[in-house]
Amino acid sequence: MIIQAIAIKKTIGGNPLFEELSCQIEAGEKIALVGINGTGKSTFLQILTGAEGVDSGVISRQKGLRIGTVEQELTVSEATVIHYLLHSAATIQELKQQMSHYEALMAEPNTDLEKCLIRYAELQQRFEELGGYGLEDRISAILQGLGIPHRQDARLTELSGGERVKVALAKVLVADADLLLLDEPTNHLDLSSIRWLENYLQNTKKAVLVVSHDRHFLDQVTTKTWELEE
Repeated sequence: MIIQAIAIKKTIGGNPLFEELSCQIEAGEKIALVGINGTGKSTFLQILTGAEGVDSGVISRQKGLRIGTVEQELTVSEATVIHYLLHSAATIQELKQQMSHYEALMAEPNTDLEKCLIRYAELQQRFEELGGYGLEDRISAILQGLGIPHRQDARLTELSGGERVKVALAKVLVADADLLLLDEPTNHLDLSSIRWLENYLQNTKKAVLVVSHDRHFLDQVTTKTWELEE
């Protein structure tokens, strides 16, 4: 179990949205969250991340759980798409910085070289396990799949609304997450991009909870369905 909700209650404007709602997500599960508009699907995703509180009940998360969600508004920045996405993989970037530190340290005359080499090897192994050496290739593949490979060197401020949505989705797919919470991820995607996303989510080892009105997409990606109803 990576995340669990136990008897949660949430009211909005004095009206109950959920009462005694309990569920849990296991590592690697692919779950669809469905229900008519207004039943609280998006609010429930925000509760799981901690962005929204509850009136009662408990949300338990596995220690160190990394949750990926699509930003509603992409950060306004002069950074290029490729730079923005490279820095979305925070753990990989941190390991890269530490490796650079030890590389510089090993060049100094008074360094305990054996100790440095041991630590460097540990960092390098972790970097390789997380796919650090293939990160740029993964980003290129994701941008290709989402139909915007030609925009990787564009600045975020130059993107159209639809392109910004795709980059926000790409950021989630690139990031070091254990659980993806995706709210209508096929919006602004053409058919070929939707088929690519289906294949990506089918093959990822990450757990996925996805809200969508696209039944075919959910049938292709998920193996369990949760329904919210009044």
